[in-house]
Amino acid sequence: MTRARPHRTDTALLLLRLLLGTLLTLRGYQHLLVLGIEGTVAEWRSLGLPYPLLFAPLLSLLELVGGPLLILGMATRPVAVMATLAVLSVLVFTQGEAWLGATSAAELITQVLNPTVQSWLLLVAATLTLAIAGAGHFSVDTQRLPPRREDHPLDAVAETKPVKKRRK
Repeated sequence: MTRARPHRTDTALLLLRLLLGTLLTLRGYQHLLVLGIEGTVAEWRSLGLPYPLLFAPLLSLLELVGGPLLILGMATRPVAVMATLAVLSVLVFTQGEAWLGATSAAELITQVLNPTVQSWLLLVAATLTLAIAGAGHFSVDTQRLPPRREDHPLDAVAETKPVKKRRK
C-alpha cells in the first residue's frame, strides 16, 4: 500500500479550507450584515428550521467567525465539527421528513438528486473531511499544536521493513 505524498494531502486540505472558509465567511456576511438578524430569522422560519430566534444568529456568527478561522487553519477541527453538525441539522430538518416518507428507492434518489440537497451533502463531506483530517501542514494549527501522530519520529521506525533472516 502506498501512502499519499504528505505535501499533496496538505495542499488539498489547504485548498479545501480556503474554499470552505470563503463560502462560510460570505454566508455569514450575508446573514448578519446584509439580511440582518431579522432577515436571517425570517429565512430560517421559511425553511421550517426550529428555534430561528436562537439558531439563526448563532449559526450566522459561526459562519462569519469560523470561515476566517478555517482559512487560517486555526481551531480547524472544532470549527469543522460545529459546521458539520449545523449542516446536518439543516438537512435533517428540511429533508428528513421527505426522505423518511419516500415510498420507493426511485423517489428517494430523486429527492437526493435535488441540486440544493447535493450542495448541502457536499458541505457535509467538506466539513467532515476537515473535522477528521485537520488543517494540514499549511496552517496556524500546525504551528501551535503538537505534531500529528503520523509525523511522530517513532512512526518512521515502525514503518521500516523488517530485516530478513539469513538462511544457514
